[in-house]
Amino acid sequence: MSGSRPRILIADDEEALLAVLGEYLGCCGYDVTMASRPSEARELLTSNEYSVVITDLRFWGANGTQGLDIARTARERMPSGRIFLLTAHSTPEVEREAREIGVDGLLEKPIPLWELAQRVMGGTAVH
Repeated sequence: MSGSRPRILIADDEEALLAVLGEYLGCCGYDVTMASRPSEARELLTSNEYSVVITDLRFWGANGTQGLDIARTARERMPSGRIFLLTAHSTPEVEREAREIGVDGLLEKPIPLWELAQRVMGGTAVH
């Protein structure tokens, strides 16, 4: 781990997507940590510091909005950090709750990698 690279946590239960996002954002200059289960993401958030958290909204085998719980934990642990929800299942209720938590953006799946990097980096990515 390098102290000069911003740390990012990516949580998603789709292993292939997790690998692609991790590799791409690592090449964009982030020190990337990945979690494939909501419990793993919450545990990592309580024991590490991150600049950015990207989490899927829904994980298989759970109640459907675990990403909101991860985002809530992230906001408590990193008040000034950037938090993004990846989803193909956005609803007005999810959007309202995400705003209340302080999520920085809902990112619709599938999202082009350059656009994801641009959003995560605050508009500084080039594709």
